[in-house]
Amino acid sequence: MANPNRTGRTLVPGMQQGAGAAGLDAMLEVVGDSPSAGSSHAFLLVISGSEPGRLHVLEKPELVIGRSKYADIRISERAMSQQHAKIVQSGDGHRLYDLGSTNGTFVNDQAIESVELRAGDVVRTGETVFTYMASGSPAAAAGGSDSTMTLPPSGRVRPPEATPVISQPPPGIGAGTPPPHTGGGALVLRSQVAPAAVGMMPQVIGVPAAAPAEDESDPIGLLIKVIDFVKRYWLQMGIFTVLGLALGVASYKFSKPPAVAKFEVQLIQPPTDNIMTKGRRMNFEFFRSAQKSFRRPAVIRASLEALGEENVTQERLRKIHDSLVFKQANRREAKDVYEGSYQAKTADEALEYLRVHLKIFIDTEIEKAMKVLLVEVETLKKKLKQAEEDLNATEQAIMAFRQEHSEGLPEHAQAAYQEMIALRSAKGQTAGAVTEASETLKVRRKGLSSEAPELRRRIDLAQPYEDSIAEVSQALVEARAANKGPQHPDVIKLKRQKAQLEKKRDEVLKNGSSKIVKERNPLYEDRRIAKAEAEAQLRIAQSQLSRLTNDMEKTKKLIDALPRLQREYAELTRSYESTKAVHKRIFDSLESSQIQLDLERASASARYDITTPPNVEPVSKVKTIVMRAGVLGFLGFGFGVFLGLVRDLRRILATRLAQRAGTR
Repeated sequence: MANPNRTGRTLVPGMQQGAGAAGLDAMLEVVGDSPSAGSSHAFLLVISGSEPGRLHVLEKPELVIGRSKYADIRISERAMSQQHAKIVQSGDGHRLYDLGSTNGTFVNDQAIESVELRAGDVVRTGETVFTYMASGSPAAAAGGSDSTMTLPPSGRVRPPEATPVISQPPPGIGAGTPPPHTGGGALVLRSQVAPAAVGMMPQVIGVPAAAPAEDESDPIGLLIKVIDFVKRYWLQMGIFTVLGLALGVASYKFSKPPAVAKFEVQLIQPPTDNIMTKGRRMNFEFFRSAQKSFRRPAVIRASLEALGEENVTQERLRKIHDSLVFKQANRREAKDVYEGSYQAKTADEALEYLRVHLKIFIDTEIEKAMKVLLVEVETLKKKLKQAEEDLNATEQAIMAFRQEHSEGLPEHAQAAYQEMIALRSAKGQTAGAVTEASETLKVRRKGLSSEAPELRRRIDLAQPYEDSIAEVSQALVEARAANKGPQHPDVIKLKRQKAQLEKKRDEVLKNGSSKIVKERNPLYEDRRIAKAEAEAQLRIAQSQLSRLTNDMEKTKKLIDALPRLQREYAELTRSYESTKAVHKRIFDSLESSQIQLDLERASASARYDITTPPNVEPVSKVKTIVMRAGVLGFLGFGFGVFLGLVRDLRRILATRLAQRAGTR
């Protein structure tokens, strides 16, 4: 029975079964009392779920349905929440509330949050289905008739709807006579409603289907059950325990414990202090992952081959791998101390293999660490060579740029701007000199032409030669401006042309009447000389102006190209500095690694210290026998308990089957 303080009243099939009862309808009849003829009663009948046929009487004002052990109506199934739903008394009836359950609460297949229950409503919480039944309503009491509510069949399948049916008793059945058995598992509520009735009103409740009792466990009752269980099966538990002890003692004769060789070694992992590095090297250490490396298949194979074994199989490697143990010793003062062991059939085999394996492991680890340093040094050498090539290429590019754009270098930029200013000033002065020489030449020509018409005519005839001479003189000036020396072929050729033109000009001027020739006018000769000088000054000024113009154009082009040249030069300089820094960094790393390699080669023998050489510890015979006997004895005791549980389970199943067969 359930705890009355929790559920009020829970009626289970078989609680009050009489000797003459037959069938489910007559198996249970509970007679309850009501304080008055007009009082009402309500019930929840489990019609499907883990406990079909269980009847819960709703006597408390508020009842909680859930999986929690503190629930008023406890249902142990996974689909139920700890506090699934709540039934609260509301007037003459009850109201059902869902308490935020995971799988929801349904009334007549409709999900609800709260609903007023009516007689015959089907309530589903999780996998359990109830039928809400109410009796003794005021209407029924006033009518003075018996009421019968038809129950749905019990089982795992939820009926679509349970409808209350109120029927009158058949003729011949009085108020004190129970209705006939209908075969449908009906719940019969009979009320004595005579006005003169004094005392309590009887009720008869028939509950279909059988349900297991609640699994409430009482510590004292559980202890009594355990004691009873031990009394029943102590003999078989004792026999199996003794057999286990005997087997444990006898096993030592047929299977002796294997021999175990052990050792202790100190492995110095951090690298040697290097004066070229700031602190420890973080990318290099000895005996890295020593616990894994000690049991590597390659090291195991090398040890077996050193002992003379050939054609080592994978099974052999796996077996030795499982027998090897290598772990860090639990010591506060020395964290780099490791413990190792090897298990074999005989002590000699274990000791010999462990000695060879330990030596090969240490040599392999030191060689592996040194190989890391060697590879690092070789890699740094290759990188340094590449950095040197890049540095040389950058230097050549800077030298070529300086040679090609010497005037456009940043240090020459200020000089270019100053030269441009000077050229502009000189060009202005030269332009004034050209104008002055041109005007002077005009005056000289006018004075010369006024001396003699005959001479003027000859001068006009000689004018083409004068123009040609001026052109040749201009070409000579340009040649000198182009830094062509007096012995340059172009200069010699121009001088020769000028001499020929001057000779022809003089012949034209002198060729005339003997009178004019003989009567040479000194004033005319002076003016002709002055004219020639003015022409020479004009040509010189024009040549200088042309040279200054060319220089200004070159300087202007250079000034316009200065930003681009300075940017290119800056990029070349940055590339050079970056390459130089990379070269220095690689060089320093190579020097440090080379020193580290030399240091580690010198201190390789001090990298390990075998504090405890491999040795075989003797195994205590008594300890081995006691341990084996204890383990096998405990297993024998457990086997005896298991057999007892199996026998009890068979007995319980047989009893349940017999009871079920008797109720049919």
